[in-house]
Amino acid sequence: REVIVTLCLSVILLLLGRFALAAQEKEETAAFRGNLVEMLQRTERSIKIVREQIVENQTAPFLADLYLQLGELLSQKANVFYYIQMERENKSDSTVTTVDGAKKFSPVTEAMMEAVVIFKDILRDFKNFDKRKKVYYLLAVSLKSIDEVPLFIKVVGQLLQEYPDTQEAVRVRLLLGQHYFDKRQYQDAADLFKPAATAPFVYERNLARYRLGVIALTAEKYADSLLYFELVALDEDLREEDTEVSLSLKTKQVNSNLKREALIDSIRAYTYVHAKEPKPVEYYSRISPTEGLFQEVI
Repeated sequence: REVIVTLCLSVILLLLGRFALAAQEKEETAAFRGNLVEMLQRTERSIKIVREQIVENQTAPFLADLYLQLGELLSQKANVFYYIQMERENKSDSTVTTVDGAKKFSPVTEAMMEAVVIFKDILRDFKNFDKRKKVYYLLAVSLKSIDEVPLFIKVVGQLLQEYPDTQEAVRVRLLLGQHYFDKRQYQDAADLFKPAATAPFVYERNLARYRLGVIALTAEKYADSLLYFELVALDEDLREEDTEVSLSLKTKQVNSNLKREALIDSIRAYTYVHAKEPKPVEYYSRISPTEGLFQEVI
């Protein structure tokens, strides 16, 4: 009887724990959806204000800036629309990649297409605008998100030709490289990542190194892969607050840690490179930037 009672109590406690966890997840999901709706409303209010300012300032010297602001807001609106739709379908995609012509995504496509038109108009009408390289970059991002691949590649080429040594140029290299990587055209991807891996821009160069590490891992070039991941982990200039952030539908939060990703992905490469005389504690205590990351990897 005592055994039966104990088992029953254990089952009850387990069920209570699951119910509590489910209730917590439900509460977090509701709060996350509420934040998305609030974000959308704020963005739409801002879009309305900027549209009015554009009408009222057609001859102003800052007109191009207003159009740029409108394009950025429309891109933001499209992204939030996308996350709302994905959340309604209980999916966990963490980034906006391709928006197809499906009806459910029409608000996303409409907002992003309008942003594309605005960015193109800025480049055509404001030849001396001092933020043209930023417009090129935003146009490339927008075109990629709606799967306009030929135009996306064309804009990337224009940006690389006109502003080759800028941060925006490095970023479009990463974008185009990721496009080829997703299609498993690894050599084309690597050719774009390699120049970015030596760029003076901290986050971008480390992202390029990380992706080169993944490509080498895929090709079973474990020593090369481990070297790239180690470079990311040991770069003292790369701080967590500098790391690009992304909204996650799975975790309901903003998260990203490039050093952590490099360390975790390095484990497989390490086991091959140091198969005969493994000393993981010594190795990872040397390259792990924090005790927490060291413990997680070990």
